[in-house]
Amino acid sequence: MLYQIKEQCKAEQEEKNHIYNSIIVDNAVLYALKTFKTIIQRNKRKKGDIHSFSIDRLPKNFSPASRVLGKIYLTES
Repeated sequence: MLYQIKEQCKAEQEEKNHIYNSIIVDNAVLYALKTFKTIIQRNKRKKGDIHSFSIDRLPKNFSPASRVLGKIYLTES
């Protein structure tokens, strides 16, 4: 995958008649990979957390999107 990104950048630069600098592209690809791995690790840690949201006005049956959200339990009055 990294090789494909580098080749695509090289082709784009040649198309535009710009100078291709492999060091800049290598650093950008490595930085993007590092950022991607960091985000994946953060998301793995959040998996067990309880996710919540607020709705200003609930419908009469207390289920704004039951097919998507499932059963809703109220924790505040």
